[in-house]
Amino acid sequence: MPVIPFRGEKSLGEIADKLYSRLTVKQREKVESALLRQNPQLADLAALPSGTLVQLPALPELSAKARAGSQGPQAEVAAQLGDGLGAYARQLTLRYRQAMEALAQAQALLGDAELRRAIAKEPALQALAKDLGPACEARAKQLEQRQKAASEGLKQALADLQAGFGKG
Repeated sequence: MPVIPFRGEKSLGEIADKLYSRLTVKQREKVESALLRQNPQLADLAALPSGTLVQLPALPELSAKARAGSQGPQAEVAAQLGDGLGAYARQLTLRYRQAMEALAQAQALLGDAELRRAIAKEPALQALAKDLGPACEARAKQLEQRQKAASEGLKQALADLQAGFGKG
């Protein structure tokens, strides 16, 4: 049976309009009723998580849109995974940039003249400051390597999904 992912639609009518072309009021009611019979979880759309698979009812008398449920459940799951991997990649990129900015700020702080004068008065701070510069550089290299490895891994996972199921 064909399925589609729930994408946060606010009503059964929205789902019906995505599935079928040019519905009359009576046809829309028929589709909504059939959707609800086939998928009781649609009774409370507000509680339904995005990405939940919705089974399409068999209504041969109506003209379904070409793409509605045509991919099959495996392709729909692959598309959902692809969307999730893409979102995760964007989040990792943002966190990498934030971490690099924090390191740059720490390194810039070490160049502050007033801070240098304060450090010069305390031997314990001198030792700490001496180690801080190289530690920041090592951390930057480590973050860069991790970002590159994660990016390559996510690209490969997306490529594998697309190769296995095609991109819709």
